Amino acid sequence: MNDERIEQLLRKAPRSPAPAGMLDKLRTDIALPRQVETRPVNPTDAVPFIRRWFPAISFAAIFLACIVAIEVQTNQIAGLKHENATLRTSAQNLEQLRRDNAEYQRLKAEHAELERLRRDFAELQQLHTEVAQLQTQAQEMEKLRAENQQLLAASRQLREQKPAWDKLRAENQRLRVGAKSDGSPASGTSQPANMIAKERLSDAGFGSPEAAIQTLFWALCEGNIGRIRNCFSEEAIKKGNGLPIEQAQGGAPPMMAGFKSFRVVVKKAVAADQVELGIQIFADETLPVEVVLPLKRVDGEWKVNMALSP
Repeated sequence: MNDERIEQLLRKAPRSPAPAGMLDKLRTDIALPRQVETRPVNPTDAVPFIRRWFPAISFAAIFLACIVAIEVQTNQIAGLKHENATLRTSAQNLEQLRRDNAEYQRLKAEHAELERLRRDFAELQQLHTEVAQLQTQAQEMEKLRAENQQLLAASRQLREQKPAWDKLRAENQRLRVGAKSDGSPASGTSQPANMIAKERLSDAGFGSPEAAIQTLFWALCEGNIGRIRNCFSEEAIKKGNGLPIEQAQGGAPPMMAGFKSFRVVVKKAVAADQVELGIQIFADETLPVEVVLPLKRVDGEWKVNMALSP
C-alpha cells in the first residue's frame, strides 16, 4: 500500500455520528452580551473648561489692567499736583530762605574768626612759656657768670703767687744747665717716658685719643682756630654752654703761656667708641693740674666730647 492509497482512504473516511444532546448543550453554553441603550452626545460637553471660559477671562483681565493703569495714572497726577503745590509754597518762602542763608554765612565767618583767635591765643601761651624758659636760662647764665667770676678770682690768686713759681723755675733751669754742662742729666730732673713737653708738641692728628690730646694742646699753643675746632666733636661745639670756639684764637696763646708739658696718667674705656683720659698738666707751678677729658670716636677720628670752657 502506497501513500496515495492511504491518502484516498483517509479522504473517504466515514462520518462519525454526533452525540445526543450536543446541540442543546452548545446553545446553553453560548452567552451573548446584552445590548446597552445609548443616547446622543452634546458637542459642548466635549470642549474643556478653560477653552470655554478663556474669552471671558481674557476680557476681564484686560478690563482689570485698564482699571489699574487708570488708577496709577490718577495717583501720579495727584502726586505731581501735590509737588507743584509744595514748590509754589517753597517759592513763596524763598526770601526767608535767603535771609536764613545769609545768617548762616555770617555765623560761619564768626566761627572761623573765633577759631583763628583760639589759635592765636594758643600761640601766645606758647610764647609766654618760651619767655619763661628764657628767663630761667637767663638766671642760669647769671649763675654761670658768678661761677666764672669765682674761677677768675682763683686764677688771679695763682698769678699773685707767680714770683715764687718764677724762683722755682729759675732754680730748675739752673739745674738743667748744670746737667747739660756735665754731659749727663741731673738727678730728679728727668721727665717720664709719656711726658710731652711744649717744645715737642705737634699736629699728631686724631688717630688715637693720645694723638688727639697732643693735637689739641698744640693748636691751643699756636692759636690755630681751625685746628681747635677740629679737635672737638660737633656735639660739644653745639652745646653752647662754654666759650665759643671762635674766641679761643686770641685767648688760647696767653692761656697757654705758662704751659710746660703734659702727660696721660689714666685711660678709661667707657664704651667701644668713648674713652676718658686723666691728664696732668705741668705749668709754672710745682704741682700739676689734673683734668679728665672725655673723647669720642667719630668717623674713625677721636674728638674731645666736652665744650671748651673759659
